[in-house]
Amino acid sequence: MYLCYIVDDETFSIEALEGYINKMPELILLKSFTNPLLALKEIRLGAQPDIVFLDVDMPELSGLAVADLLPESISIVFSTAHAKYALNAFEKDAVDFLLKPYSFETFEKTITKIKRRRNLSDAAQLAKPPIKSIFINPGTKGTVIQIVLSEILYIETKDHLIQIHRK
Repeated sequence: MYLCYIVDDETFSIEALEGYINKMPELILLKSFTNPLLALKEIRLGAQPDIVFLDVDMPELSGLAVADLLPESISIVFSTAHAKYALNAFEKDAVDFLLKPYSFETFEKTITKIKRRRNLSDAAQLAKPPIKSIFINPGTKGTVIQIVLSEILYIETKDHLIQIHRK
């Protein structure tokens, strides 16, 4: 499941995008906003979406500025009638740039791209071996000590020194 927000100052664009989102069972629309400032406030205080569909050209705050203020974990999709913003959008690491008006098939391709990106990210996390030990320099030149993390009971600091207590 992917939680979504729409931020667009045109209600007919919001309605069209809501229709596309509702056609896809893996997407849940949390809320739509015509005011980008309210959207940012909601994202900071409310449930965090997986995807934000952003118009670029909006009063008060542009979608490009909003993108800079969103957490990196959120997939950003720009949805605008202005092709001139495409380069700026991808500089913001947007997943996609939908040029209005766009078809449901184009929208589906964007969602497929988001899923693929998420699956690659999940696979990369699974592929990383867990850290089992660390190496520290005890202060003696040329000496390194390996410490197995599961053996650490607790770590204590005193007078700018660190003591690692192990089993």
